[in-house]
Amino acid sequence: MSPNQGRIVQLAEVYKHDKAEDCWVVLHGVVYDLTEFVKLHPGGAQAILTVAGTDATKQFAAFHTKEIVNELSDSCVVGVIAGYQPQTDQEGKVDQDLPPIQAMMNTADLEAVARRRLRGTTAIDYIDSAADDEVTHRENGLAFDRVFFRPKILVNV
Repeated sequence: MSPNQGRIVQLAEVYKHDKAEDCWVVLHGVVYDLTEFVKLHPGGAQAILTVAGTDATKQFAAFHTKEIVNELSDSCVVGVIAGYQPQTDQEGKVDQDLPPIQAMMNTADLEAVARRRLRGTTAIDYIDSAADDEVTHRENGLAFDRVFFRPKILVNV
């Protein structure tokens, strides 16, 4: 746990740190200094820089689980946002009416559930666009078409 984790930070202060050489973001109420991490981000620096100096929780949640921030160094933690209230709207909540995993028989079933879960996010837009290259997108689709789930022979582990 970082000694800064108890520090209270005003959102107005976060707004001032919106450049590559001074980059703070808020994720789930915690303020992170990502200045050094920007260059290392697997999705590229621009992904972070577009949300620098803001509460990036919504954009972050579209691509990452909440727990992945635990991989950041404790020295990245600046503090917590004053009066932070977790979002209570439908954003980020898992649909309660999704079918159980045991009912899914093939990758098309899994894809349908994933699309419902990711609707309205940039993640599904990115996947649909085949932005990196369409050859990979097509080949991945063909590879998954060759996968068959056979629930009667799967072993519960």
